[in-house]
Amino acid sequence: MDPKKEKRVVVLGGGFGGVITALTLAKKKIPNLSITLVDKNEFHAYPADYYEIATAFTGNSPQEDRNDFVKLRASSAILFKDIFQDTSVVFTHGRVASVDFKARSVSLENAKKLSYDYLVIALGSSTNFMGIPHLEEYALELKSLEDALNVRASIEELFLSRPKKEIIRIVIGGGGFTGCELAGELVGYIKKLSRLHGHPSMNVECSLVEASGNLLGRSSLWVQQKALEHLRGIGIKVLLNTPIADISASEVLLKDGRKLPYSLLVWTAGIQPNLIAQSLPSTVAQKKSYLAVDETLRLKSHKNIYAIGDIAWCDDVSGTDRVPATAYMAISEGEHVAENIARRERGGEESVYKPPTPKYVIPLGGKYVLADLGGLRFSGGLAWILKRLVALRYFAKILPWPRAWALWKGDMKLYTQNDE
Repeated sequence: MDPKKEKRVVVLGGGFGGVITALTLAKKKIPNLSITLVDKNEFHAYPADYYEIATAFTGNSPQEDRNDFVKLRASSAILFKDIFQDTSVVFTHGRVASVDFKARSVSLENAKKLSYDYLVIALGSSTNFMGIPHLEEYALELKSLEDALNVRASIEELFLSRPKKEIIRIVIGGGGFTGCELAGELVGYIKKLSRLHGHPSMNVECSLVEASGNLLGRSSLWVQQKALEHLRGIGIKVLLNTPIADISASEVLLKDGRKLPYSLLVWTAGIQPNLIAQSLPSTVAQKKSYLAVDETLRLKSHKNIYAIGDIAWCDDVSGTDRVPATAYMAISEGEHVAENIARRERGGEESVYKPPTPKYVIPLGGKYVLADLGGLRFSGGLAWILKRLVALRYFAKILPWPRAWALWKGDMKLYTQNDE
């Protein structure tokens, strides 16, 4: 290929991995290299705070609450035009329809086509309903910003519509990170809604149902035990070793035959790769439906295509499982892919990706957070401060400092209203 000809990098997906890939590569200022990022939304969401949005209490009137809705949405929706201003990255709004590996092109549902020399697939994941009958029909999800806002509105509607003496039962399916974060934060939200609407808090129950024997399965035993102790201590009914068999309009049928009544069911367990993975040619190596990548994060059968984040199967350090599906890992992979593309364009060799030691900062309601940084573990208020600083650091990575500071400060004010 003519070295003077412009090379085209197309990044599919504007989540953590996709955005970091594009920004990191742009900062390297490689001559004759164009960078385009494609996403179905016009904004980059911050899923780490979805549990906050789903339980954000303002106590305002219905008219004021409409303004709060706008504020909540803006707290986790960062426009791509703001992220990529003053950079060489071009944002294209559209949903990916197909990828033609032979023609090296991507087709969008709006009929637009993009040609590429390097392709980075960072399209994330979708909810996995685990084949449980009627689950998708009756449960709310917590996988997107719209889902979080919907969960919040649905919970408040329960307090508005149900008689004061009726027991409100909220059931969360899945004891992973999202489920535990939501359960912990719900406690404060429920107390405030109970006071606001005159619904006795003793008539509100929250249950967390987990099929396995532990919460937060990919984390350390210390985290699992601390989380279980804390959630049960603040009033969450945690049901372990409790797989779900079926769902009706008002009950969760458990595999042991018991029935768990619910007023609202939120499903947070399990992810599966974005469905675009299933539409790719059979030459693409897959592992359990994920796109299998080699030690440089390239697809094993295509040297100019990379896959990162939730859609990819990247072996962890043990080689027996994939790296955890966390923002920390997606960011790490995005930085590595950007570096490898830059190395190739400069005539160098790609480096092997070595997954970092997983680090977990897990909020469990109010200002109680668990932090497991590998060799350092702590909990409580100090860990809460760390979590908010992690958010600030990320915002500063993708936005100019004044904009990052304003966003972070606004989020702090908005979210802490629910803390006890």
